[in-house]
Amino acid sequence: MFFEADFGLASGDRLEVLLFVDGSGNLSFVEVSVNVNSAPVPDEIHLHGPAQHGHVSASLLQD
Repeated sequence: MFFEADFGLASGDRLEVLLFVDGSGNLSFVEVSVNVNSAPVPDEIHLHGPAQHGHVSASLLQD
């Protein structure tokens, strides 16, 4: 995983987006879940505010 962002939903739930790369650095997998996969992802997503938590791999940051 090289990137993670968590968003609040209007319903009060949390939407998590995680991006993964393979050994060559190509995007290989995107995971989207709600409440750590304990609730279904809604068909229509209504975000409430900006990302609350984020992680970016240090290898993506410029010197």
